[in-house]
Amino acid sequence: LSPAAATKTLAHELAQIRQHADDHLSDSRDIREVEAESVAYMVCEALGLASAEFSIGYVAGWASGDVNLVKTTATWVVKTAHAITTEAAAGLEAILALETDAADPLGALK
Repeated sequence: LSPAAATKTLAHELAQIRQHADDHLSDSRDIREVEAESVAYMVCEALGLASAEFSIGYVAGWASGDVNLVKTTATWVVKTAHAITTEAAAGLEAILALETDAADPLGALK
């Protein structure tokens, strides 16, 4: 997988984990897949990664073309995508801080 495809797949899987953690499991696999891939699409867009070519077809397929099904998932999708991107940004900031500290270990003493 390319790094962009791997990131999209990771975001999809994180969304599915959150479905369990949030006790937000639908009995319908169609809904679960629409939600998870919609989250993945939004996360990728926020990171500047193109995933529309795959994600839109995937969502449309699981939704069987039902736009209302996609609309009913929007609140959870937006909330979850925001949480994942916020956590990813915090994680990247922590990594960058560690790299900065490692590059200049005496910086704090100056």
